[in-house]
Amino acid sequence: MDGRTITSEPTGDQLAYLLATDRRILVFLGDQPSEPDVDIVYEIVVECRLDGRLLSKTLTVEAGNESVSFSPSDGDPGAVVEFVERMASHWQTLSMYLSNARDAVEKIESAATVSSYDVTCARKQISEARSVVDDVEDESTGAMTPYIETVEDEFEAARTDSMGQTIRDGLDRAEEALSVATEALEADEYRTACESYVETVDTLEQVSETLDGLDDRETLADRFAVCEDRARTLGDEFLAEAAAECDRAQAATNPETATEAWQSAFDRYRGAVAAGWNGQRGVTEAALEFQLVWVTAALIEQLDALAAAEEDRGDDTADDDAAEAHYDKAVDVLERMCDLAELHPSYSADAFAGRLERVRDKQLEATGWQWGSTGSEQ
Repeated sequence: MDGRTITSEPTGDQLAYLLATDRRILVFLGDQPSEPDVDIVYEIVVECRLDGRLLSKTLTVEAGNESVSFSPSDGDPGAVVEFVERMASHWQTLSMYLSNARDAVEKIESAATVSSYDVTCARKQISEARSVVDDVEDESTGAMTPYIETVEDEFEAARTDSMGQTIRDGLDRAEEALSVATEALEADEYRTACESYVETVDTLEQVSETLDGLDDRETLADRFAVCEDRARTLGDEFLAEAAAECDRAQAATNPETATEAWQSAFDRYRGAVAAGWNGQRGVTEAALEFQLVWVTAALIEQLDALAAAEEDRGDDTADDDAAEAHYDKAVDVLERMCDLAELHPSYSADAFAGRLERVRDKQLEATGWQWGSTGSEQ
């Protein structure tokens, strides 16, 4: 029927009827027709007009490439024209909003994660569609509501599915990162452990925000709670172990035990700071940095005493091999102190440079005696 003009005219005693409903324009031919001869929805109506003279009028509906003409002999054709024009305007506006909403829904369905922009856009367009109904005070828009509800249901289904998938993907990442953190802690790889822990917590925060907007959330909420509890436990235990190492260092009577404990505490706090720990389990980056400065100073002091003790042992022994071993240890400790001094605001590697050079000279001297002894035997 594209591009054609349809004229509805009865033949013989046949009657013709044009009916403008709240959804479409229908033309029936015959007294008891079972199906309309013409069925035009309002979305495609371009124009409805009344042509002709007072006693010979033609009602014409332009709809896309179709044109339907009807010559009324009864009723109020002027009222029909007004009604059709009004309904066409309402339905076309409604169709535009629902089409925009469906576009947003399709983006939600195809996206890897929920886009708050697309969700907001879909909601806004559905709200605008409802305003079309609200703006009409009569009952002629009753047929519009089911169309709106259908799109709204599609939106809620897409949003729920997308949010659910986003949450599942987030929990997958969080659980994987938490496993890495756990394994790294067992291997004393504290920076890796803390980086994975921070990633876990950050991911869980994102999941929590999405989870709050999901109505059917029981199963996913249980999985989230388990992961969150595991992460909380890991974070608390890490901090507790770092603090315990400080306590162990302070209580130690053996210098090597104290050094080992301070080193363990240093490695933990430095790993946390390097990983960007900030606010997890209520501990800020500033607090960790403050603790790291204190632990670094304590470790340097402990190493200082250890280096001095090894140098004294080297000085006091008459055995060149033993002296060399003690000086080797002292050099290693002093080099470690120089590295740590670069990390502390109150220390400088230059402060230990002279001492390190002195012990190295003693180290070479002890080695030289061994070479000399070997040569004399030959």
